[in-house]
Amino acid sequence: MPLELRPLLSAAEMPEYVSCYLEAFSNPDSAFTHLAAPVYGSDATAHNDRVLGFSARQWFAHSADPSSRLFKVVDTERNNKIIGGAKWNVYLEDPFKNGVPKASAYWWPPGPSKRYTEAVFNRLLEIRNRGKPHILCYYTFTHPDYRRKRAGNLMMEWATREADKLGLEIHIEGSPLGSSLYTKHELRIMQIAELNPPLGTQEEETNEEWKTWRELTRGLRCALLTRPVQGNWTGHDKRDFRPKGDLTTNFWEKQIHD
Repeated sequence: MPLELRPLLSAAEMPEYVSCYLEAFSNPDSAFTHLAAPVYGSDATAHNDRVLGFSARQWFAHSADPSSRLFKVVDTERNNKIIGGAKWNVYLEDPFKNGVPKASAYWWPPGPSKRYTEAVFNRLLEIRNRGKPHILCYYTFTHPDYRRKRAGNLMMEWATREADKLGLEIHIEGSPLGSSLYTKHELRIMQIAELNPPLGTQEEETNEEWKTWRELTRGLRCALLTRPVQGNWTGHDKRDFRPKGDLTTNFWEKQIHD
């Protein structure tokens, strides 16, 4: 099954791309995906509405951001079926030079789910504040049927080539499932970041909808991985790559040592 990495060039490709994304992040299940791509309702059209809505949001965000690079991995022996994908952001200058923006979960109606999602996304934005140009992995995914068949390596090979050409660091927020792929490409785990938001108001913490999210996202965390310029670790330690900003003391769950 010859696999190829190709740019994703049109909105018409997004439903197939997003369907693969959702399949990948449902095995194992990702609490983060429930926040970013919720299912509204339980009728027969709910899943299709989820795919179309998330597709539209993803394409809008990509089209409005000149740093965004979208890629698909296709199986050339199955009519170029999309079996994986990646979104990279190539920041030629500090993207937060004017401050860290606040997240807007505009796809949720006003209420606890919207506020909780924004709280989680704001945590993520904090750890993306690097204070320098870099390449960020927004996500990579591979359909469960195609894992361990080099799809992930194709995505990473593009990123390392691009980073070396531009003289940039690579930063990734990886899941436990994906971290082993990234470490094969000269990235190292810097820390484990806790993404659960801090305690909300008393009204929020006693709200049933809020409590459901709190339980669903219990243990939600990601590994922060870095690859220095040209993959050269000489003279560097983990303090060189910590995000900027006044992070709360309970933000870091633990150190990961080489």
